[in-house]
Amino acid sequence: MLLVSRFLNAIDPFNLGVLLSRFQIKNGCIYLIK
Repeated sequence: MLLVSRFLNAIDPFNLGVLLSRFQIKNGCIYLIK
């Protein structure tokens, strides 16, 4: 989670929503497992 938080912090707020949506879709399995 630390890497994810740092990665999100480095992203601009404008692209945050789009990246979050794609990240959740791609890593949906990881979120379900954890």
